[in-house]
Amino acid sequence: LYQQDFFSDLDYAFAASLAKIFNEDDPLVKASLALVSRFVSLGHICVDLKELAAEQELIKDNDSKAVQFPEKDVWLMALEKSSLVSGDMHSPLVLDTGHKLYFSRYFDFQHRLIINIARRLKANISPIDISLVDQMLKVYFTDKADHCKPQKLAIGNAVSKPFTIISGGPGTGKTFVIQLIRQILTEHAQKAGWHKLRILCLAPTGKAAAKMEGGKTIHSALKPLKEGHKFYHNKDNPLYYDIVTIDEASMIDLPLFVDRKSVV
Repeated sequence: LYQQDFFSDLDYAFAASLAKIFNEDDPLVKASLALVSRFVSLGHICVDLKELAAEQELIKDNDSKAVQFPEKDVWLMALEKSSLVSGDMHSPLVLDTGHKLYFSRYFDFQHRLIINIARRLKANISPIDISLVDQMLKVYFTDKADHCKPQKLAIGNAVSKPFTIISGGPGTGKTFVIQLIRQILTEHAQKAGWHKLRILCLAPTGKAAAKMEGGKTIHSALKPLKEGHKFYHNKDNPLYYDIVTIDEASMIDLPLFVDRKSVV
């Protein structure tokens, strides 16, 4: 696979080095190490063995020798026998109950992100006057066309819940919706007699931040420190805002979400 350029130099060297440290000689386990490395470099956090095992061929280039994925049961048996693999984070690789193979570091990232989101979903927020929000939505959405309904629903969820994810394809109005959420919450606070809301608008890139009023990049808001990969603002020294919106959140890599004690 390495000779056919399926695995990079990094994938190959990583798998070979780790296999040597753990005295692992099963070629299927070594290939699995390189495969996880390859998937991470492509932006994934794990390898779905169940999905890949159903593939007919790993390499379909006519100029290369065809290589097939192993059968799922054979693959799982080889991994379960290896000291490199476990069901928790006490080994380099983690194989979960859904037959997904992770680097233990990324399995930990995912686990911590789930806990973080679950905690935010249970957070207490100031009660929102939904009737007042509905009145404001009628001002912004005079058109009763069906294409406006998802945007209205997204805004309603965002202003009434402690945590919301808004998704949609290009041009569906995600950035526009974020601006309306900010306006509606600000107006609601004024009419409800609350203090002036502290709103932070973040984005992973300067280009995305420039689209929002007062937008900042995540790194500029958290203030990176010179030593190591830490931030001045972290879970022990958080940013204090009532509302935080993050545009283009799909561009944020998993380590930034949960690593280095970063938190808003």
